[in-house]
Order: sequence, then C-alpha cells, then structure tokens
Amino acid sequence: MSFFLDINDCLGVTCLNNGTCMDQVNGYTCQCNVGFYGLNCEIAPDACNPDPCENGICSISGDSYSCSCDPGYEGENCDIEQEPLQFEVQMEILELGSSYDSSLANNDTDSFRAQSNTLTDDVFEPYFRSQFPSFDRMEIIGYYQGFPGLGVRYKLYFTASSNVTNVSIALSLREANKTKDINFFTIGGNLQVSEILPILLSTTPATTIVPPGMLTYVDANVIFLDKCIISSSSLVICVVNQTPQ
Repeated sequence: MSFFLDINDCLGVTCLNNGTCMDQVNGYTCQCNVGFYGLNCEIAPDACNPDPCENGICSISGDSYSCSCDPGYEGENCDIEQEPLQFEVQMEILELGSSYDSSLANNDTDSFRAQSNTLTDDVFEPYFRSQFPSFDRMEIIGYYQGFPGLGVRYKLYFTASSNVTNVSIALSLREANKTKDINFFTIGGNLQVSEILPILLSTTPATTIVPPGMLTYVDANVIFLDKCIISSSSLVICVVNQTPQ
C-alpha cells in the first residue's frame, strides 16, 4: 500500500507586493501583480528600464518615473526641444570697411562664405563661447556697406534656459571693442542687439537708435539714454526687441 501526503507548501510563505501564493506539488509559485517578479514577487518593476527619458535623467517616483531634462529640452520624456534664445546683431567693423563689394550681397558666393568663415570661426564664435557658457552657434545673415566700416548682420543662438539678454551681449561687445578678444577689430557706428521673440506679437516694439555725435556731452565712461548706450568712444549701442522676420 502507498501513502501520499500532500502538504500545503504555501504555509508560512509570503508573496510580497500583494502577490498570491499557488500551492504546487513539492513546492509553490507566487503569482505576482503586474510588473513585479522574483520567487516571492520581491523584485519591483523598474520604470526607468528601458530609459524613457530621451534627453534627461530618469528617477523612480512611486510606481512611476519622472524625468529631469537636459538644458534645452522639456516634456514628460524630455523629447521636446525648446526654442533657443535668438538675438540679431547689427554692427560695423571699421578695419573691413573697404572689403565690401557686390559679391557679399549673395550668400551663395565664395566671397560671402570666406568672409563669414573668418568672422564666425576665427573671431566671434570663439569670443561668444568664452563669454557665455550657454552660447550655441552664430549665423551670418548678410553684409552691407557701412560708413565707414563693413556692416554685418548675424544671429546668435543660446540654449533656452540661458539668462543672456540683449543688454549683456551689447555690453560684452563694448568691452571687447578694439581688444585681442575680437582680433583687435574696431566696432564703429551703431551697434544694435535685438532679441527675436518666439511669439509673434500684433505690433513690433519701436526701435530707438541714436546716431553718433547726437550728444554734445558724454560721460567719462558710458551713458544710458532711453534704449541706447553711448560710450566715450562714440560707439552707440541700442538694445531692442523685435518679432521674427
């Protein structure tokens, strides 16, 4: 005669995280809730594996997760790239006053590319990168015949989280004027720094530009006049806002 005794192997067994113990022959199994696993459902789900944060750091938050986004990104999974801060700069470089010709009017010419590479790669991109950690890139818009310098218009791009303003850019260029930081170039005439707003406004704020020599008296260092800065070297800096063109 054979005798078989079936013992409930779930006695004394605790399936964690609200799992349910299922008695088996000579053993047991824990039926785990969704996401939990392990012999006794002791292993919690890892909401950060695989990593759902495309441009950021994932952290467990209860049964879910949260993303700490890298600068310039937003959204639940850091998958939305923020619009960068954009500024347009217009200025004249006296030393290049004689270099303007009709070939610089077209951005598809060798002259345009050569001049732009010099100003961008050799002078102003290294300068802005050294002054503003959030600086991203520079883009030449075009050239014009200034009086007496070569007029140049360009865009500056900064990360969206940057605290850079048109005022800080203008003051930085004023400090660098005629120094080795910008290849000893002399910025003459009107220096205008405009923030390009990401939202199209119904009206465009007025631009105030004060021509050199308008004031009969200039302080020893600098004067703030309305939205313009008049320096003792007759360099006029205007800071304005504008909507995208």
